[in-house]
Amino acid sequence: MNNRIRTALLAVAVLALAAIPAASQEKEKEAPSLLTPAHKLLGSITGDFETTTRMWMKPDADPVEAKSASKREVLLDGLFLRESYEVKDGQFAHKGEITWAYNTATKKVQYVQLLSNSPAMNIYEGEFDEKAKAFTVRSAYKMTYDGVEYDVKTRIVLSVESADKQKLEIFSAYEFKGGSIPEYREIEVNYTRKK
Repeated sequence: MNNRIRTALLAVAVLALAAIPAASQEKEKEAPSLLTPAHKLLGSITGDFETTTRMWMKPDADPVEAKSASKREVLLDGLFLRESYEVKDGQFAHKGEITWAYNTATKKVQYVQLLSNSPAMNIYEGEFDEKAKAFTVRSAYKMTYDGVEYDVKTRIVLSVESADKQKLEIFSAYEFKGGSIPEYREIEVNYTRKK
């Protein structure tokens, strides 16, 4: 084989090897995104927020109000939204961690809450309404308060007005020995982005 042919074959081999990384980068760019409109909306509400929380101990009670702060960040390339908050004043002072997710396999919103004043993980599942920019999740569980055991059904609605303003509402219904309390708005949290 003469030198001219050998040089040409070597040049072709070098060009082919150089093209392999470029081809794999193209495939990476073409990989479909796991982020749905639900993920993107959750990702738009990251940052530091001031919150005003109102809580009603029973349907006809006056609300108890508390000011607090919340920090939200996305995890794992935008697949999850984590919120950390602390309510410092009032009789319900506590710290909390919330994780929001959208399961593309089940088309369900998932919500997990950990509280410093409860040993239980609160796990919810529900729907995303893209047009209303709202996430609704539900759960049923048992709890004991002041020595009374309750069967509780809770519905949580997160409404996104904008990246700077959101509202979270918690509606609960209680059944207990000797009575029940129909669903009512128990907690309302208004989020305003810190300037």
